Amino acid sequence: MSKTVPHDSTNMCKLRKSYDDDDDANMVDAKASFLNNYWVYITNLNYKTVHDELYAEFKKYGAIDCIEMNVHHVTDYNDGCAHIKFYNMESCKAAVATMNGVMFMERCIKIIKCM
Repeated sequence: MSKTVPHDSTNMCKLRKSYDDDDDANMVDAKASFLNNYWVYITNLNYKTVHDELYAEFKKYGAIDCIEMNVHHVTDYNDGCAHIKFYNMESCKAAVATMNGVMFMERCIKIIKCM
């Protein structure tokens, strides 16, 4: 019998994973990256999605600075949402235009550009 843990925001912790691809031609210096605000907000994710799966899917749109998602400390599942920070606006726009409404890990995800 599986254990059911109620979804409670007090049991969530934010996990942030940064990516540093020095070989990527789209990446700019760290100072410019700190100043940019090229975030996308993704909803309706499969609860078992992890950072590396999002990175593998979204890196084709451009260099990724970091991915943030809330993860329940007991179940280790995310809450169905994530933020991805890109290094440039073109990558951000390409991800939104291409991935919004697409099936990803058996769920139809929704992507919103946050600027």
